[in-house]
Amino acid sequence: MGFFGKTDPLAKLSAQAEKNPKDPKIALDLAAMLKAKGAQATAIEHYMRAVSIYVEQGFAQKAAAVAKQIISFAPDVIEPHEFLAKHYETNNLKEELRLELKQLVRLYGDVGRGDDASRARRQMESLGPGR
Repeated sequence: MGFFGKTDPLAKLSAQAEKNPKDPKIALDLAAMLKAKGAQATAIEHYMRAVSIYVEQGFAQKAAAVAKQIISFAPDVIEPHEFLAKHYETNNLKEELRLELKQLVRLYGDVGRGDDASRARRQMESLGPGR
């Protein structure tokens, strides 16, 4: 490019993400850049894309770490909580599952998903008493 034609880093990274849709690092970098620019909803989409890529590649722990990262700045987004609940259930992590289900009951209730809230509550109760 010339003196006046600087490439927009966001556009460049978006183009890289389109060319490499299965690269979790690019998805994470794009998500972080979007988050820094205040585009939280779009950033969350890219973070969740990284979660999916990690799961497909067999890196469930990395996927869980990204889901927790989303929750750290957007605690009321349901999708990462649902992912973590499924992850904890698969790995028989009952206390962690209980905490996620408790969050999901609240979040589902907040958005009027009563059936999902009831299902999560029943699942939580089926775990038995906690610690």
